[in-house]
Amino acid sequence: MSHKGVRPEDILSDDVNALEIDGIQARKGSVAAVLANANILESETASDEEKESAMSIIEELAPTLVAIGLYRHVTWKNKKIQAVFDKVASASHPKSAS
Repeated sequence: MSHKGVRPEDILSDDVNALEIDGIQARKGSVAAVLANANILESETASDEEKESAMSIIEELAPTLVAIGLYRHVTWKNKKIQAVFDKVASASHPKSAS
């Protein structure tokens, strides 16, 4: 097995917008979208409605980030976000949740 560094285009070429992992469609931009929504949750100027919308999107995208393996390497400082990922990981990948 090669341990050569992996660039974004090695995962998804410019003309491909998604790939399927463990039966989940992983769209290009999913990680960036979760990070942007985490920023909204941490914003002092975001309204409650904006924060609710951001959390809903994080919950929707969490299975994708678990499928791509992010959960094995990232711990969220925001306890509400971490709880979402803990729940998704334990439901879909019991070994990852330990």
